[in-house]
Amino acid sequence: MAKHSISHVVLKQKRSAAPSGTVYCYHCDHYKSPDEFTKNSRGINGLSANCKTCQAEMRSSPEYKVKQAKYDKARALKPDHKIKVAIRNKKYHQTPEYKQKKSIYDAKPERKRKVAAYNAQPEQKAKRAELRARPEEKAKHKAYMSAYELTPEQQKKKLEYNQAYNQSLTRKRDRAAWSRKRKYGVTQESYLALLENQNGVCAICKKPETVRRNGEILPLCVDHDHNTKAVRGLLCRACNSALGHFDDNIVNLSNAIDYLKRFNQK
Repeated sequence: MAKHSISHVVLKQKRSAAPSGTVYCYHCDHYKSPDEFTKNSRGINGLSANCKTCQAEMRSSPEYKVKQAKYDKARALKPDHKIKVAIRNKKYHQTPEYKQKKSIYDAKPERKRKVAAYNAQPEQKAKRAELRARPEEKAKHKAYMSAYELTPEQQKKKLEYNQAYNQSLTRKRDRAAWSRKRKYGVTQESYLALLENQNGVCAICKKPETVRRNGEILPLCVDHDHNTKAVRGLLCRACNSALGHFDDNIVNLSNAIDYLKRFNQK
């Protein structure tokens, strides 16, 4: 077992002489993997002097607990210490250096997974619910939301603007094109090419669309294979609904044709 009072210089020499891919732990006097050490920006090589196992062993010892109790008692006699630390941290968090580091750290996939897993824990959900239920938190939230409340005149103007915007023909066309691209992968150019090849009529009944909404005739529907997701053509709403009700089953459609022929011959 190595001496616990080993100097910083000797520790640095041990670390520099460590085999490739290993780090020296001065508590157990062994070379271990860097993953077995906690990060410490002030430590040599950016790692703590002791491995995680040794740290856990040291912190569970009675001597360490007595020493930590004395330290906490000394800190409690300085109530302004936490305030000083908070002010110092707040200033540091506003620096471009910290913001850049935080943006890089938050963008890591493993960081997002850890945060999502931590927030999904039942005890964390209960803690957040308890926090939101506090009267002071409710008052704080109400004050925060009141800053975004609109006056009656502003609400009226916003409503009028939204109605005019949603009723505009350009907005509707853009919304329909975006929906076709998202659902079927059909761009506006591809849709217009299909419409031109079908002469602007349904691929089954050879008739234009007649269904209206808000006084405007709706565009033809994009028909696709539900198994392969391949686009087959453009149909009116009546034919598209009919295929949907028959579940694209050729046998059922053939039986329906025979059924109609049998009664039409009488």
